[in-house]
Amino acid sequence: MNNRRINRHEIERNLLNLRQFTFEVTDACNLRCRYCGYGELYEGYDERKSSLMSFKQVKPLVDYLAYIWRNGMADSYRPLTYISFYGGEPLLNMDFIKEIVTYFDSLSLDRHIIYSMTTNAVLLDKYMDYFVDNNFHLLISLDGDERAQGHRIDASGHNSFNTVFTTVP
Repeated sequence: MNNRRINRHEIERNLLNLRQFTFEVTDACNLRCRYCGYGELYEGYDERKSSLMSFKQVKPLVDYLAYIWRNGMADSYRPLTYISFYGGEPLLNMDFIKEIVTYFDSLSLDRHIIYSMTTNAVLLDKYMDYFVDNNFHLLISLDGDERAQGHRIDASGHNSFNTVFTTVP
């Protein structure tokens, strides 16, 4: 058995060179995908409560990261970090996303930050200008053509393909 312990120096070095920081902004979702880990094919998972992450919850961690990034020496001249948003469906907590982006931008860190998100794209058209203005990288969950997308249904049981297909430019 390996009894090796992680020390403070290793933790700080890993945080200095952090490549991706992902917020699970909500466990709520606007689809009811049959194959979802929280869907009808599975059991024994934590109950979804449609809770939303708040800025107040994460601000101390962001401040700690900013402190480490300002006071340490990263392996790279200008490190790259992806600040990512995930859910449920992250667009259901867009206020949080905007608050985090505004806060990271206000910190003026000597670090290249790229914002990214995984989304089912159902609500994407409401926020597209914001994502373009903030250079977001988007990963869109789509199973393929309309037939393949047939397991990604909304709360009324309708296939989400047409909604997503007409939303994505």
